[in-house]
Amino acid sequence: MPTINEILQAERNRDTVRIVLFLEGKFWCAYERSAFALTQRFGFKPSKRYIKLVEEEIISVGFPKEQLFKYLRNAMVESDGKVCHAHVEIICDETAFLEWKASVRIKEPEPKVDTSKLYVPEEWRPKTQVFREENLPVFKMVYDLLLRLFHETQKMSKDYRYSLGEDLKRRLLRIEVCVYRANAETEALRKLLFIDEALDLMLEVKLTVRILHDSKELSLKKYALLCEQMVEVEKNLGNRRKYNKNMLNNSEINNINNLKNTKNEKSIQTTLF
Repeated sequence: MPTINEILQAERNRDTVRIVLFLEGKFWCAYERSAFALTQRFGFKPSKRYIKLVEEEIISVGFPKEQLFKYLRNAMVESDGKVCHAHVEIICDETAFLEWKASVRIKEPEPKVDTSKLYVPEEWRPKTQVFREENLPVFKMVYDLLLRLFHETQKMSKDYRYSLGEDLKRRLLRIEVCVYRANAETEALRKLLFIDEALDLMLEVKLTVRILHDSKELSLKKYALLCEQMVEVEKNLGNRRKYNKNMLNNSEINNINNLKNTKNEKSIQTTLF
């Protein structure tokens, strides 16, 4: 890669009908008057920086190296692989070049900000760290499963993406809400109700994923990965259910079963009628 002094020397030695390009990585770059000539012809967006080594403002443009002959297909090009000389019918007016260069603003480097020292008001801080895996691993498991399914449903055909795919995402979002609310509750009875709802929804999620696989919308490899994640979620939810159920007496357990039976009967009646 040429130095800035070599670039400026090449620019001073060029004639008025020739532009000089330098290969920098995967881009051909033109500087100063060569950049002005290319911008006149093709409308490139220039970049200007202050180079401390030469104590001068330098302006440049560039394009991918594969597009060299796209822009210079009608020009006589001489290249040694690193430096390219192209003869083009563009007359570079010195006054116009200086006015153009002066009109381009210098690209300022973005200031580095130490985010660790930024002040965050107390009222903006989250009250509960629900996204921390060590505090609530099942929430993280369901969230990871939801992200994977969001990614996979984008690749499905429209018939499945906007029907089963949307239903699947809604159920997983509801499971997230149930897990969050179960964690926020203080009574074991109410915790158990939310966990049971999440387990029922997981059954629907598993059936939906199986249908998508059998319909060739999910490959065997992706289906296996999803099954592995779903098993982990169900296992964690089952452990939480067992722990909270052991904290209840028999009458409370019977109340939960009665509530579930009533809910199931209402659901069946709504489906039939």
